[in-house]
Amino acid sequence: MSIQALSIPGTETFAPMSARRVLIFGGIALVAAGMLFGDIFAVFVLHQNGGQTGQALLDACEAASTGNSIAVKEAFQRIGGLLEDRGTKIDAHVHMTDAGYLALLLALLQPYVVFPARRKKLLAELFVLGGLLLPIGIFLIHYVGLAHSPFTAIGWASVLADSAGALLIVVLILEAYGLWGFLRENERSEPELPVERTWERRVLMSGGTFLILLGFLYGAWYAGVDLYQHEAREGQILGKMLDAATSGRD
Repeated sequence: MSIQALSIPGTETFAPMSARRVLIFGGIALVAAGMLFGDIFAVFVLHQNGGQTGQALLDACEAASTGNSIAVKEAFQRIGGLLEDRGTKIDAHVHMTDAGYLALLLALLQPYVVFPARRKKLLAELFVLGGLLLPIGIFLIHYVGLAHSPFTAIGWASVLADSAGALLIVVLILEAYGLWGFLRENERSEPELPVERTWERRVLMSGGTFLILLGFLYGAWYAGVDLYQHEAREGQILGKMLDAATSGRD
C-alpha cells in the first residue's frame, strides 16, 4: 500500500521562508515592538518629560522677571532638548508601528506582485530591515547629535534614519512596479490567502481593520483641524507668561 504525503492546509499559500511569511511575521513584530516601546515611553519618560518642561518654563519666566538673559537662554535650551527628546521617541514609536502595518499590507498584495519568489523575498527582507533601522535611527538622533559627523547639520543617526527611509521608499516603488505588472498581465505569481469563513476570524479581521482605519482617520482629522490651533494656543500662553514676567506682574 502506498503512503501519500499529507498536505497541510495553507502551506501552498504560506510557504516557509517566503516573502509573505517574512512580511507577516516581520510586520507583527514591528507593530508589537512599536506599541510596547510607546507604552514604556509613556509610563517612564513622557510624564516626567512634561514635568521637566513645565519647570523649565517657570525658570525662564523667573529669569526674565529678574532680567537674567543668560538664565533665560539656558532655560529655553533645556526646553528645546526636552522637546527633541520627546519628539524623537514619539516618532520612533509611530514609524515602527506604521512600518509594521505597511508590511502586513504588502503581505496581502504579494500574490499580485509579478516577481520571482527569490526577488520578492529579498524585497520583503529589505522592507523589514528598513522598518527596523528607521526608528532606531530616529531614536538615536537626540543622543548622537553631530558627534563625529562629517556633515555640519546632519548626524550619523539622521543619516541612518534617512537611509532606512529611502530603502523603504525604494522597496515600495518596486512593489508598486510588480503590482503594475499584474494589472497588465492579469496573472498572479502565487495563490491567494485562503478565505476564512469562521465568525471569530471575520469579526477579528473586520474589527481590526476598522480600528486601524478609524485611528488613521482621527490622526488625519487632528492634524488638519486641531493641531495648528493647539500650537497657536501654546504660543499665546508662552507669550503671555513672558510678557507678565518682563513687566513685573505675577
